[in-house]
Amino acid sequence: MRKTMIVLFLVFIFMLTACSKEKSEEPNDEISDTYSLDSVKNGDFVVFEDGDITSGQSLWEDFVKDTDKGKPASVSIANYYTLGDPSQYSEEYYKEIKDDYPKIFIKDLSYDGKKYTIEGLEDGQKISKEYKFLMRYEGVPESTSALYSRYIYYVLVNDDTVTWKDIFNGMISSQLNAGIDHYLVYSDLIKK
Repeated sequence: MRKTMIVLFLVFIFMLTACSKEKSEEPNDEISDTYSLDSVKNGDFVVFEDGDITSGQSLWEDFVKDTDKGKPASVSIANYYTLGDPSQYSEEYYKEIKDDYPKIFIKDLSYDGKKYTIEGLEDGQKISKEYKFLMRYEGVPESTSALYSRYIYYVLVNDDTVTWKDIFNGMISSQLNAGIDHYLVYSDLIKK
């Protein structure tokens, strides 16, 4: 009886250990349970709603000023996504994804005086990417049907000669390896 109790106790301890490891190793893309749109807007975050900046502009400008001077700096970025107009989706697909929105993704961008590092969760995995340059691109959209008349993008790259057109063409190219390594960290879409 005593041996049986010890074996059962050890099995129980093993199961508890296995369960606790499983929970701590499962990253979650979204942090919606921790943050709400109001909390990030009232906090120290640069906030983008559906890809366009809506809050924290001064935090972003301070980050850019400091890094332009070569000073170490950091900024937290919150990306908030909604589904928007349901008619833009097939009925089946909308039903499948509607309960997953809205979503908030948090990233931290830092500059150590030599390189930029972006960290956060993406596709269920923790990411940490380094880039040499933060480029500012400003222009008009390629498409005449765009819902905005001008854009301002800040993009992390490792080649300071690359243009936004180069990056865009790489993204839409059907050629393998045509894409340019980059990370869009800021977008301001000026409406018509």
